[in-house]
Amino acid sequence: MRALPAYHYSKRDIFTRNRRLWASFAVCLPNKKIYFSGDTAYGSLFLDIGRDYGPFDYALLSVGSYEPRELMSTGHLRPEEAVHIGQELRAKKLVGMHWGAIRLSDEAPFEPPERFYASAIQAGFLPDCIWLMRIGETRTI
Repeated sequence: MRALPAYHYSKRDIFTRNRRLWASFAVCLPNKKIYFSGDTAYGSLFLDIGRDYGPFDYALLSVGSYEPRELMSTGHLRPEEAVHIGQELRAKKLVGMHWGAIRLSDEAPFEPPERFYASAIQAGFLPDCIWLMRIGETRTI
């Protein structure tokens, strides 16, 4: 496993801002490579990660908690940005996560997976390569 960068603000008290790091992770198994975005905003580093560590078999990408943009854009992705990251990582399968369990933002609860799926289809991913799991569902990879 390798810790990789992510884009997310941090604030632990009223005096410090952006002094803690957030991370994403690459899990490299003998026959599979998995990317886990954690919480992240969009930025230019994903092309570098795709070039240096990809292609990935699976990209687990956060797709929720993005509205209002003025507050959420420094730490969370829109579903379309998540798909774009999947492309930059050269991922074969996209897994949408970070939506639906706890309401953290203003978008409708089931909007993130719908937009993620539609964007992934538009980007050329086949339906069986887009995973939107039910809350609590597990799958073997």
